[in-house]
Amino acid sequence: GLISEAEQQGMPAVAMSDENNLCGFVRFYSGAMGKGIKPICGADIMLEAAGEIEQRTRMTLLAMSNKGYKNIIEVISKGYQLGQVEGRPVIKREWVAEHAEDVIALSGGMHGDVGFLLAKGKTEEAKSFLQRWMSIFPGRYYAEVVRTLRSGEENYIHQIVPIAAEYNCPVVATNDVRFLKREDFEAHEARVSIHDGITLGDPRRVRKYSEEQYFKSTEEMTELFSDL
Repeated sequence: GLISEAEQQGMPAVAMSDENNLCGFVRFYSGAMGKGIKPICGADIMLEAAGEIEQRTRMTLLAMSNKGYKNIIEVISKGYQLGQVEGRPVIKREWVAEHAEDVIALSGGMHGDVGFLLAKGKTEEAKSFLQRWMSIFPGRYYAEVVRTLRSGEENYIHQIVPIAAEYNCPVVATNDVRFLKREDFEAHEARVSIHDGITLGDPRRVRKYSEEQYFKSTEEMTELFSDL
């Protein structure tokens, strides 16, 4: 599905990032190579709560080479071996720093530590986290911006863009893609509900996703972020 979609849209490369694992990569890699598309290996990691950051935050790591791939494996392995919390691997920031060579890092947008601090009004702390990550990933740390009609996204964009400009941090637009087509949203919500052990109609159900999180084309993304 993903590979066919990338091929139809004439995309030269496509990345896949599972949460805290690389389990799907081998099949994805061989499928992409068979179509002449460059496969990029990645993982969405959950970083530990620490100091001003009172909850776990997200970050995406993408491999630039075999060395980067091995480094991402090291980070995830440490999470499983040393960082398990309630049966889930939680990553320490120092592990990411130790294994940063040949790895590209995306900030996690408003779900990353910088975004979390900005939402709390802690602008100076957010700047210091941004600078620290930029020093750990020189030229390879990107402030991520997402527009999927979810609460808080625009406030975050208005805050992060001038800060990124101030520190010469590159900005990347992503779509936090969870399904291929817009019409797949309901099926995705059903899967999430099954995973969370809650019914679709339950009024307590937290709606974490929107129908905008489909695999958008280059043209759609360019249009969506034309103001930036």
